[in-house]
Amino acid sequence: MNDAASNLQHPSQETEATPQQVADYLVKHPDFLEIHSYLLTELTVKHQSGQSISLVERQVAALREENQQLKQQLASLINTARQNDELFEKSRGLVLGLIASRSGEALKKHLETALIKDFGCSAARLWLLDESGRVPTPDGQAELTRFTEKQHPYCGLLREQEKQLLFANDAGKVGSAAILPLRKQEKVIGLLAIANADKDYYRENMSTSLLTHVGQVTVALLDTLK
Repeated sequence: MNDAASNLQHPSQETEATPQQVADYLVKHPDFLEIHSYLLTELTVKHQSGQSISLVERQVAALREENQQLKQQLASLINTARQNDELFEKSRGLVLGLIASRSGEALKKHLETALIKDFGCSAARLWLLDESGRVPTPDGQAELTRFTEKQHPYCGLLREQEKQLLFANDAGKVGSAAILPLRKQEKVIGLLAIANADKDYYRENMSTSLLTHVGQVTVALLDTLK
């Protein structure tokens, strides 16, 4: 049998490994590059710039990028914590001011002033229902029913007439608003309306826990001032 025929019957045993086989091998032998450390400077990968760099350089770049991301995350956490501290202090000051009020009118004035000055609202109004359960605005009961019947604060855009009824001379400052029905034993006794000049600031499904808390404190204190 000639050599050509022999080669056909007995092909070479040396075959090139596929990329997947190489990857599988490295996964099973994580210390391979540690043992063969010279490969770290021999093997190259493409950098974002398009240039080829060694695995060591790539690892250093990856660590730098990860470090930068961790710094940004830490800065974000610190900033959030600072904002929470500031919000807590403002909320504490608001509640203490409400407690110190000696009359319903003084409470109303402090609440509206603090919401604008300390919380950045463009407008704020506390409306208490009259004895018949109506909002004391001219012909305003029908237009405001959709707020008094809600179980949760309404957040979003207002109709022009609603702006006028709730915020009067400040209606032009209203881009979006949050309207909280104040309840005492399931009965609505008033409305707390706050606004922002930004139309997208107050939106559906946003958190209103702070506003609800302020509303609950207001209801409790109003009951003691009567």
